Amino acid sequence: MKERFLTVVIDRDYGALESLRLMMGLRCPGIEIAAVARTADEGHELIKEFRPDVVFLDFSLPGNTAFDLLDCFPERGFSVVGMADDPEVKIKALKAGVVDFLLKPVRPAYLEDLCAKIRDARTSTSNGSQVNDKVTSIALTHSGGFQVVELSNIMRLQADDNYTKVFSAEGKRYLISRPLKDFERKLPEEMFIRPHKSHMINMFFLKEFIVEDGGVAVLRDGTKIPVSKRKMSVFMSAVKRFSLVIRK
Repeated sequence: MKERFLTVVIDRDYGALESLRLMMGLRCPGIEIAAVARTADEGHELIKEFRPDVVFLDFSLPGNTAFDLLDCFPERGFSVVGMADDPEVKIKALKAGVVDFLLKPVRPAYLEDLCAKIRDARTSTSNGSQVNDKVTSIALTHSGGFQVVELSNIMRLQADDNYTKVFSAEGKRYLISRPLKDFERKLPEEMFIRPHKSHMINMFFLKEFIVEDGGVAVLRDGTKIPVSKRKMSVFMSAVKRFSLVIRK
């Protein structure tokens, strides 16, 4: 288990920076502030230098905004905790992948709970979720925070404009503010395949393949996923790897 998580705090308010630094030192064991910044430009350099696990980000920064800063890191290896009071800003930030928000003045008990949640989630996804160097779970960031889900429990994913719907084996659904192509880059190709531009499936849930409408993959729950002509050879190769019996 990772013993400490590095944090960069970016806040225009010097007093808030110092208060958060003190509070975190007392309330958040295992989370260490590596550096603080008061502008997006300073924060950008510190993130590149320290490669933090968590970034606490003020969404009322002067000059370049917090959103400009996040755009510089499309493939973020860090969780983002926002600090904002405007409800519209919060909604936009959650869609950009912010996991939670702190209201000022920060309540110590809430900060402690939030840090514990982030620490547990990142431990699961960066260390505890790996067996034989293979990722076995993923943190799904949604409008209410995030949920750590085992990859073996994800049945399929479906594109919805710039969002992705994730369907679990238990019937749960998650609407994630990331396009399907982001999941295609991150999910292990030995488990997940994209047989159609709008769909990805977990091959362990494939039940059969039937020839209708050009080709359809049927999952264990009965869901039918179209297999495009362009992806047919990729799909068939994946089937062979999984040694599945195809019903003609």
